[in-house]
Amino acid sequence: WKQQGEGRKPVDVTMGIMVGVSNIIWQQTFGRTLQYDDPVIEQVKDVSQELIAKVGYPAVFLIELFPFIRKFDALFGSPIKAMVDVNDRFMALLDKELKLVEKHFN
Repeated sequence: WKQQGEGRKPVDVTMGIMVGVSNIIWQQTFGRTLQYDDPVIEQVKDVSQELIAKVGYPAVFLIELFPFIRKFDALFGSPIKAMVDVNDRFMALLDKELKLVEKHFN
């Protein structure tokens, strides 16, 4: 952060904090830490942000209140399908990590 803020420039600490928190979770779950520039960190960040955006979609709140609206998902721009797609990408990422753990597990 010091290097990023040289000359009193503003520093975005979001990525640094996200990497730190992700590494704690990753270490406890998968037994390894990720480097700051690891592509997995970027994938986790992107998928997480996308999933949070999809969950916040107004139609999703309506679906929680009125489950029968799911039948009309396409009328709302398919937010459920979009959430399922993002969730599938996240699960594929986790599955890949689990395969690494299984491969190196002693």
